[in-house]
Amino acid sequence: MKYLVAGAFLGFVVGAIMHASKVHAAEPETFITTMVRSYHFKRPTLYNEENYGLGIERTINENWRFSAGFYRNSQRNDSVYIGTIYTPLNYRGFHAGVTLGVISGYNDSVVPAVFPTLIYEYKKVGMNLTIVPGSVVGLHLKYKFE
Repeated sequence: MKYLVAGAFLGFVVGAIMHASKVHAAEPETFITTMVRSYHFKRPTLYNEENYGLGIERTINENWRFSAGFYRNSQRNDSVYIGTIYTPLNYRGFHAGVTLGVISGYNDSVVPAVFPTLIYEYKKVGMNLTIVPGSVVGLHLKYKFE
């Protein structure tokens, strides 16, 4: 059942990416991303907060991005993620919105991921903050290829 739910959710994500790709507003950009740190609100914590990993992020248009990668998660397991980032709020390098996708490595399953995301980009560098409300904030750093 969990694979059926994960497959249906991934189908939604792919559909959203395909729909968004029909509305190109700017030249697509590709970033190499690295998950760096997380901060858990529950203190003291036994969670791993050094969540190193690599990923790729590709802009589709001003509001949509595709994202995929891997990292060492807070439970000290390897995680793989794929999804899309929708950021309808954009102002001078700042973008705010939501990440929609799936992540593996938590309790031996693939789970849907829906959480607020804040992005800042300046020239060739940037950072993403992913927020699981009431739980954790994750920091990704990124570099743009031209």
